[in-house]
Amino acid sequence: MLINDSVSTILTGASSKDAPSDAEIAAADKRFKELLADEKTSKEEFVEITSGGAEGYWAWKIKQMKEQLADQVMGEMNTSKEKIAAMDAKERVEIENKIMKAVEERLKLAIREEMKREQKNTLVANASLQSVIDIAQGIPLGA
Repeated sequence: MLINDSVSTILTGASSKDAPSDAEIAAADKRFKELLADEKTSKEEFVEITSGGAEGYWAWKIKQMKEQLADQVMGEMNTSKEKIAAMDAKERVEIENKIMKAVEERLKLAIREEMKREQKNTLVANASLQSVIDIAQGIPLGA
C-alpha cells in the first residue's frame, strides 16, 4: 500500500510551469530513454558486469534495478513506453519526470536493502572463514 500511496502522491503533484522548453523536453526524454535502455546483447552485458570489478558490478546492478523499478512504476501508472511516446511534449515530460522521481525514491530504498543483505552475507562468509581457520589451527602440521 505504501508503494501505491507514493505513486499517487507523485501523480497528483502539480507542475510549476505551463509548458516545458525544448531543452527541458530534450533533457527529460534523454534521461528517460537512458533509464529504459535495455538493448545490450548478452556478451555486452557480461562485459559491463565484469569490467569494473566491484564498482562495475554495482553500476550494472543499479542500472538493472532502475529498469525494473521503471517498469513497475509504469505498470502501476497504467502506462507504457509506447503510450508515453505518443503523448504531447508537456504531458510526456511531466509523466517521464514523475516516473524518474518515483524510480529514484524506490532505488534509494532498494539499495539500502541490498546493502543490508550484502553486509549480512559478508558477516556469514567471514564467520565461516574464521571457523575454517580455527579448525586448521587446531590440526598439527605433521598430521
